[in-house]
Amino acid sequence: MKTWLMDTGPFVAYLNRTDPMHESVVERFDEFAGQLVTTSAVVTEVMYFLSDAPTGRSPSPRCWSRRRSTSPSPRSRLASSQPHA
Repeated sequence: MKTWLMDTGPFVAYLNRTDPMHESVVERFDEFAGQLVTTSAVVTEVMYFLSDAPTGRSPSPRCWSRRRSTSPSPRSRLASSQPHA
């Protein structure tokens, strides 16, 4: 299984429909069938940047399970980057 370490930019573009990279990022995410991994700092930054977004997907915890319901690919879930015991 592929794993992508995600930074703030792609998340903001995915969730904010007015972002210039939105469509490109949505296409890439829709093609990806692996696991997304990020840090709590990235989640905090994404929430900050989306707080002023005039439109876009809801920055609620539900959006982190992501993807459109019409996508035939398996749903990837945002994985915690915290160390496992």
